Amino acid sequence: MITNFYIKKIYKIQFLNIFIIYSIFNLFGCSIQELKIQEIIPCEYSSQEGICETPINGKKEYSILIPKDSKIETWNQLSNFIYFKSRVSTGFIIKFNRPFLLNEKEIILSSYKSNYNFNGIFGTIEGFDMGDDYIYSFVYVGNLLKEKQKEKKEDQRSFGKYQSLPFQIVLNFKSDLFSGEIETNQEIKVTKE
Repeated sequence: MITNFYIKKIYKIQFLNIFIIYSIFNLFGCSIQELKIQEIIPCEYSSQEGICETPINGKKEYSILIPKDSKIETWNQLSNFIYFKSRVSTGFIIKFNRPFLLNEKEIILSSYKSNYNFNGIFGTIEGFDMGDDYIYSFVYVGNLLKEKQKEKKEDQRSFGKYQSLPFQIVLNFKSDLFSGEIETNQEIKVTKE
């Protein structure tokens, strides 16, 4: 069983290690660069190494093909189809100028928040991945569409003919170490087989 005494001792040892490393850097004239955002990449999907596999350059168009035998009639059903079957997402990768220090990772994990503004509907971005020198945040477009229609109280209404749905999303992020935002323009084209 770990007691408070041992927890305090572990934290003192970690602090001492960080202090020793910092002192060695200063002794030899080295200094750690200030953590800065190097690049923000609009991205649909990211690898586990923080490499954008599907970048969003300019306006992104998604083609959603609905099987002819499906009974998708309401906005709610369309949103669920896009969320569960198409798995369309939007997001961004924040690349930093250097790997995170241990204390920076702890600060980011405890303070990082990312939100979206989807045509006037605000919400929290659900996806989060953090590597050595990047953060990837994403949200599923089906979820955005569902929240928007629910807010407008139109989620059970028919979405009419299969159509084109243009939308603009402002994605913002904030932690105790940095903040910023990115805007994307996207369009969903819905057709039936």
